[in-house]
Amino acid sequence: MTNDVSSRPPSRRPEIRVESIRPLKSSLICSITYDTKLEAHFNSSVFYFNYDFDVEKTPAGILAIPVLGVLAPLGWVTGATVVAKEVDSEYVSSLEKVARIMKETYPTANISSALDCIGVDTPWPKDEGRRCLLYSGGVDSTTSLLRNLGPDLSLMSVRGTPDLRLWEGEFWERVHPKLSSFVRSLGVKMHVVETNAMDVVNFEELNRVLEDSFSSGWWENLSHGLILLSLCAPYTYEYRISKMMIASSYSQSLQRPWGSSPASDQAVAWGGLTTLHDSFDLRRMEKISGVLVPYMAGHPGAVQLRVCTGERDARLASGTLNCGDCRKCVRTEMVLVWAGVDPAECGFPAPDFAEIKRGLISGRLRGTEAYSLRAIHAERKPLKPDLVARYPEIDGFFNWFYGWEIPDRTKKGGVFRRLAPEGSRRRRVIEAIR
Repeated sequence: MTNDVSSRPPSRRPEIRVESIRPLKSSLICSITYDTKLEAHFNSSVFYFNYDFDVEKTPAGILAIPVLGVLAPLGWVTGATVVAKEVDSEYVSSLEKVARIMKETYPTANISSALDCIGVDTPWPKDEGRRCLLYSGGVDSTTSLLRNLGPDLSLMSVRGTPDLRLWEGEFWERVHPKLSSFVRSLGVKMHVVETNAMDVVNFEELNRVLEDSFSSGWWENLSHGLILLSLCAPYTYEYRISKMMIASSYSQSLQRPWGSSPASDQAVAWGGLTTLHDSFDLRRMEKISGVLVPYMAGHPGAVQLRVCTGERDARLASGTLNCGDCRKCVRTEMVLVWAGVDPAECGFPAPDFAEIKRGLISGRLRGTEAYSLRAIHAERKPLKPDLVARYPEIDGFFNWFYGWEIPDRTKKGGVFRRLAPEGSRRRRVIEAIR
């Protein structure tokens, strides 16, 4: 059957064809072909997905889900029809729903969807109430882990995402044992899927296509929620999972167009499984101060966080799980210190407050999401004496910070929003008028 949610006039669309899906013990090898006009969007034509369990007896309709999770959002932005055989029928319907949601989310982007698939029904194991959570070790997924602890919970981590690429083997060997140790202390089982999918697709070309419509890129703004959930499909079948969970990136009070939201994530389904976009009721600062810090107080040094989006060489050189110098690291460090936790005990290098001050003044560390900085600024909590003793410069830094007027970049919004409502053009305008 062909499923088309495109508003384009009828024409010959280019095709991406799933030629074969081969389960080999714990690996899934997927070969594709594509029309020549799509060559720029691919670096190769073979995907692999390595699990830590046998997938040879998993139904074909479920095994098609991981690769379609990658190809469908690529087809949305290239105008391609994605062709495949034996795909779980619930999943095919959910791809249509997610495409419509993304089209509504990004009305200026040319998003269209066409699928040519044979939908098949998947007999689903009896619902035993088992849940699985995508877990990266960041603030969001760690909050969801602690809030959903129970004997029916398991975790799935992904190796091969844009923030943890396959070639970062040395860093993975540092990250995985630390996160695994924390998870084991909770009595929770963590599985890992390793994939080359983000090396097969050409991010640079996809981002170029979307640069005037999206504020970040194809992965961040459009596809990551669908892709990450889809990677877990074989696991959910083999381990009788009835609910798949993904942690919220933002909250209901700080909504923004993004590739993971309650609407888009909870539209994803297959077999008898449902999905949940978890902890959308909490802001990031509330996750840290209301969930993570209370747990840390009773379990010093147990929680290890991996939040870094900075230079990979910098976080490797740091000797920890984070570089400690990018915007995300610094915002997280400041909230932790404000809440009475030493960042060096949970995966960060010792904070350099002189460098943080320089970065805030220059604008390098403020970014466009400074609400956590403003919240700290507004609620001037006294610092814990043991932190002041450990970091003598911390007192002077926060005295300066509380007296500093955080620049309000939104005052320029009336100008640059008219010039550039979204995407890279806005970024170029902001940089020009900063």
